[in-house]
Formats: sequence, C-alpha cells, structure tokens
Amino acid sequence: MNPGGNDPFQGGGWPGNQPGQSQSPWVPAGPPQGSAPSPYPPPPMPGGQWPAAGQPGPWNAPPMTNPPYGQPPNDNNKGPWIIGGVIAAAVVLVLAVVLVAVNLGGSDEPSDGPVATGTTSSRPSGSTQTTSKSPATTSATAALPGADGTVEASELEGVLLSASEIEKKLYVSGLTAGPVETSLSTDPVTPPNCAGVWAPGAQSTYGGSGYTGVAIQTVQGGTGLHLVQAAVLFPDEAAAQAAFQKQASNWAACRFKTLNATYNGLGTDTVKTTGNGEDKAEEFLNMSILTDTSGAANAITCSRGVSRRANVVVDVRGCSSDNVTAGLSVAREIGKKINGKS
Repeated sequence: MNPGGNDPFQGGGWPGNQPGQSQSPWVPAGPPQGSAPSPYPPPPMPGGQWPAAGQPGPWNAPPMTNPPYGQPPNDNNKGPWIIGGVIAAAVVLVLAVVLVAVNLGGSDEPSDGPVATGTTSSRPSGSTQTTSKSPATTSATAALPGADGTVEASELEGVLLSASEIEKKLYVSGLTAGPVETSLSTDPVTPPNCAGVWAPGAQSTYGGSGYTGVAIQTVQGGTGLHLVQAAVLFPDEAAAQAAFQKQASNWAACRFKTLNATYNGLGTDTVKTTGNGEDKAEEFLNMSILTDTSGAANAITCSRGVSRRANVVVDVRGCSSDNVTAGLSVAREIGKKINGKS
C-alpha cells in the first residue's frame, strides 16, 4: 500500500469491494433535495470544487475495481500478475548469473597457499590482487621507499623534508635549507652520554651501531625556526631497532639534566632537558629542551623527535620561540615518507 497515494483500497476499500444490490451498475443521481446533510463530505469533484449544500453531485460513480457481488473476476486483471511474474523471473535469473560469476572469479580474501613471486599475501581492503609486482600501483604506501622494510642508500636523502614541505607542515614561510651532510655530528656535548638527546645524528649515539649511511640537513629562517633533520640508514630493520632502543635508554638517563653543547668557533649552548616521552609500540621518542636554564617565559623551546621506520632511524630537533612541537612534527612527517607511518 502506498501511504497517502491513490490506493483504491485505502480507507476501507470504498466502494469497489462492497457487494452490489443488483447485477447492474449503480449510478447515483445525487442526494435528494432537502435531505439531511451527510455526516461525511462527498468525494471532491473533478474540478476540485465541492457541490453546494443541497445540490446534486455531477459526478458518476468511480469505476468498480472488483466485479459485482457474485460475478467471477474479469480475465483482463491477469495481465499485471503475468507481467509481475515475468519480471520476478528475470530478476532471479540475473542474480543467479551474478552468483556464478562471483564463484568463478574466486574470493577476494588472501589465500593461505603459496604466493607468486612479487606478490603479497595480504593487501589493503579494496585493492586489486596482481600476479607480479609492478611500479604502477594504486597504493600510496606501496610507492614509498621503505614500504617493503628496506630503504636503499640512494633513497636516504629523499626521505628528508624539503624547505617547502616543512613550511607547509609548520605553517611558516621563508625557510632556507642548507646542504645535506653525509657524516655524523662530532660536536662535543657534556655529559657525553647525553649527546644524542641534544644533537641529531651524533657520533656518540650512532658510532659503532653498524649504520651504513646518514643524511643530515639544517633548515632555518622564517620566524626564528632552527631545525636539524637526520636520517640514519641501517642494513636491516633489526639493526635500526637496536640503535633506537639504545637511544631510548640514554634518553631515560638524561631527563632533567643541564647540558653544554660546544660548536667549533660558534660558542657553547647551555640547555636543560625535561622529561621524555616514549611510545614503545610506535617506536617513537620525544622530549622538550629549554635553551634558557633560568626558566624564563621567553625561553626558546627545542622539540626532539626520534623514531624507527623500516631500516632507518629518524632524528630531528626543531627550536622555535612560537612552535614548541616543530621537531616532533617534522619527525612524524619524515616517517610518513618512509613507510606511511607517522
């Protein structure tokens, strides 16, 4: 039934399903003059007007939807049922064809059996299974250098953020990127075991760790931002993980310490560390370092962020008077460029 529609059976089925008084169709002549008013208004006239009180209605009775009482139904009413049956049969046939095609095409779930060379046994939902690894892919993650767990030496410099990428990430402008250095930092920091807390890519942190490459770059300008980003390469994920865990232990021992960092010909910085945060599941370290040891309100805050992504350790420090999470934010963005994990 169609609510509010033109269903002839709505409201009690008036008048077609009422038994007739005789075998001939009944044609009303309208209410008699002077009769008592009906308790229900008559149906509207075709022109949309109601007849005046006491006037006969100029309409004919609506066509009867059912045969008069006692007569067999009209065979002409079989047409809609036949058409409906044909349509239903066609729908069933189409569904059967679709089910057969799906079964022949196989399941979209990954198989537990052997996987062809270059394929993966699991894939993102909605992706298309292929039989060989192709450079062309619809997955952004698959195109990243560390998607398969290994960043090559030739790709290392490319995981660092460009000046424009940092500007977009930190909502700043006017940044300038320096040259990319390919050797670890040797600037002395005391106490020595805390050098890695202050300096990204420090020799005291990664020396003897088995690293196979490093890319370090300074980006500065804008509203006083000074940022150092480093990516340290290892032969495999296990070696990178061991180096990250060693750094996590060093950071835990250097909380709330005063550090002195000396630069060749550029003087010495005295800074104070705070408590550090470590997300072991995500392999991410962060710490805030104050450049004013007196705790002045206008002290520049340096944000540190270190993570392990694929076979790379990401190591960033960002110092700014108005962005206290610069290093943390850039470290996460570099992680996304490696394997899609911030």
